[in-house]
Amino acid sequence: MCRKNNIPDTRDAEYHMEENIIVELKRPSVTIGKDQFRQIDDYLDFIIQQDQFNSQMRKWKFYVISNKVDIF
Repeated sequence: MCRKNNIPDTRDAEYHMEENIIVELKRPSVTIGKDQFRQIDDYLDFIIQQDQFNSQMRKWKFYVISNKVDIF
């Protein structure tokens, strides 16, 4: 699931930034652990490598959701 919003730039109220939110919904039986966090890192690595996704005017937020989290 994803969403893109325009939000005020905190450095200059005259401008707006593009905020991109990525939500990874896991099955309730999946406990969020290192593998799931590494998957989010893989998404970020992919985005960083794509010129069309990189800009100082873009902000990215990633969420991974399930019923349980393994505190490692």
